[in-house]
Formats: sequence, C-alpha cells, structure tokens
Amino acid sequence: MIRSVVDERYVTPDAGSQRSFRASLQESGAPYLTALFVTPVIAQFTQYVFPGSSVLGAQSFSTVLALLGTSISLALWFLYRPRQPWPLLFQVFMGGLLAVWIFAVVMANVHGDAFNLTVLLLPLFLLMVWLKRPQPRDVWRAGDALAWSLVAMAVTAQLLDWMGLRELRYDFWNRLPFIDQIIGPIGRWEGPFGSSNLAGPIGAFLVAFGLSRFGLSRWAMVFTGGAIVFMSDSRTGYLGVLVALFVAILFRPSIGRYQMTGVRRAVLFGVVVGAFVALVVALDPTINGRTTVWSLFWNLFSSSPFVGVGGDGIASAIQGDGLLDGWATHGHNILIDPLARFGFFGALALLVAVSSALVLTLRAARAGQQSGLVLLACFLAVGVTEDVVDWRYLGIQALPLLLAATLGAGATPPGKGSPL
Repeated sequence: MIRSVVDERYVTPDAGSQRSFRASLQESGAPYLTALFVTPVIAQFTQYVFPGSSVLGAQSFSTVLALLGTSISLALWFLYRPRQPWPLLFQVFMGGLLAVWIFAVVMANVHGDAFNLTVLLLPLFLLMVWLKRPQPRDVWRAGDALAWSLVAMAVTAQLLDWMGLRELRYDFWNRLPFIDQIIGPIGRWEGPFGSSNLAGPIGAFLVAFGLSRFGLSRWAMVFTGGAIVFMSDSRTGYLGVLVALFVAILFRPSIGRYQMTGVRRAVLFGVVVGAFVALVVALDPTINGRTTVWSLFWNLFSSSPFVGVGGDGIASAIQGDGLLDGWATHGHNILIDPLARFGFFGALALLVAVSSALVLTLRAARAGQQSGLVLLACFLAVGVTEDVVDWRYLGIQALPLLLAATLGAGATPPGKGSPL
C-alpha cells in the first residue's frame, strides 16, 4: 500500500502534466503556425550567416533548417484539433495561392529554370493552414513571433557587423540629400535580407504590424521597422509605411469631429490617391525607370501570353537582346512580373488570391478590425513598384500577405445564411 501510494503521489502528476501539455497542443493552433512563420526567418538568417555552406550533399544549411522547421510544424499540426473551418472566401484565397505555386513551378520546369528542394514547402504550408484553422488569438501570437524574429534578425546582423564577425553589405549611396550634410555619405543598408530593396518592405511590414500592437511590442516594432526603412533608403519601403499609416487613419471610427462613414472614406481615399499620383507623375513620370521596365515586361508577356518566358527568357532579354538594363532582373510590379514569368493564368490566380484577401480585410475593417487591411495595404503598396515574392518558395516576403488574410478572416466570422 505504501509503495502504491508513493507511486500515485509522484508518478501521477507527471502523467497529468504530460496530458495537460498534449491537451494544450491539441487546443491551440499557435504552436504549429508560429513554427511555420518563424522557419523562413531562421532559414534566411542562416543563409546570410553561412552562405554557400552544405551539410547534406549539395543542400545548403538553410535548406536543411527549412525542411526541419517545416517538419516540426507538421508534427504540431497533427496534434492540433481545429474548432471551425475557414470561411469560403479565405479558402478561395488559399486556393488561389496554391494555383499560383503550381503555375510557377510548372512553368519553371517548362523554361528550364533552376530551383531547390524548398520549393516543396510552400504547398505544405498552405495546406496545413487551409485544413486546420487556428483561432484568432493563435494568429496574433504567430504574427508576434514573426515580427519579433525579424527584429532579432536585423539587430543580430548589425551586432555581428559591429563585432567584426559578419560584415554587412551596403548598396550604392543613401539618396537622402540632408544625410550627406549631417554625417557624410553612407551606403544603403541591406542587412541580412539580401538587398536594400528587400530590406525596405520588411521594415514597412514591421511598422504596419506594430501599429496594431501595444506597449513595448509596438514601440520596438515601429522603431526597428522605421530604422530599417530609413537606413535602406527604400522608396518602396517609405511608400508602404505611408500607405499603412493612411489606411490606419482612414478606418478609424472618427477623425477629429467627423464620423468616418463609407462615403467619407471613399472620397478621402480618392482625393489622397489622386493627389499622390499627380505628384509622382509631376516629379518623375518614369517612376525611377519603372515604367520602362513595365513596358518591356509587358512585351515579353505578349510574346508568350499563356506560359510566359520564364527566368531564362528574362535573362536573355537582359544579356542577349539588350532590351533591359542589368538591374531590371524582375518586373518591379506584383502582377507584371508574374505575367511575363509564367503567363496569364498564373497571374490571374494571383489576382484572385489578392482580391479575396482584399474583400476579407475590408469586411474586417468595417467591423472595427483594420489590422489585416493595414498589412495588406502595405503589401500592395510595396507591390506597385517591387515584386519581392518568389511564388515558388516559402519566403519571408510572402508572409505579410498570409498574415493579413488570416487576420481578416479571423475578424469576420461568417454570418448565418452567408457562405462567405
């Protein structure tokens, strides 16, 4: 009896704690979604710190970590038991992204473009989220983890540079005229993101997401994101920040003494956007050479509208035909580049996905939850002059779009009698 009592006293609590831990994994989608969101950040940073390193055959260290992180996410996903399905419109969004991936991969094979094993991770990511809907609080936790991991990634890269362990790269000179007068000429900060034009949109995302957080999280994300945009001197990043701030203000219940109705929002939006476009056209009609690139990529699309020309066709236009400058390796627009790269149907699938996300986040904003719309507006503003996403891969640049749509869907549960 004494032994049995001892066993019950000391063994049963351990078993109970194990059951409690397992039950928490079954009830929350945050663990698997957090692992999915953080894995691309870890892989990106590993590629930055250990470029070109191989651990399994020809596979890089970052590729192995991406596969490992996704495997952990999958194990956590199997344990999770969702409580409700996604609304139909979000499923259209996910189906559109999956179709984009299919077209991108198939066309890459058709055109002989190279890719690595991590191309298989994006459909797995999409299917996991699609089949098991996390709760809204789980999405916020995963979003926090994504934002904090990006902050940590940028800060760590800068610390490694200061300590002389990993030198940062800088791109050209900062173009802000007053910088030279204050501290002298400095380069555009690339950080661990590979390019100043890729760093800027990450900074803009941190500002846009930070606007929805509180306390230390808000200040850390907004400050870090703003610093990244400033140091990278990314005009695209500045545009993303301005649009995010504008949309956040636009969907406030009131501005000063004026209650914001749908009509007032539409009028204010039209006036501001019209004035901005007129200002841009007056100052720089080519938008820093973007209109020339768009025209040439449109011609590439017109030469092969159904399957595109692929990366090889774009490279030929740059190197062989001399139609494009060396810096124009992509279409500098979220829709024009896919049109030229993998044709009409792939770009159409992307348009369906983005449109679905826009409707979801607009509905959520009208219900008082504008966070998803702010993120989406920032993403689309960046997409006007940059196409920062390679739709074959699960990269950090695509995560703001996914986070925006999941926040929008979580804030707008389907009403009775409505399939959406």
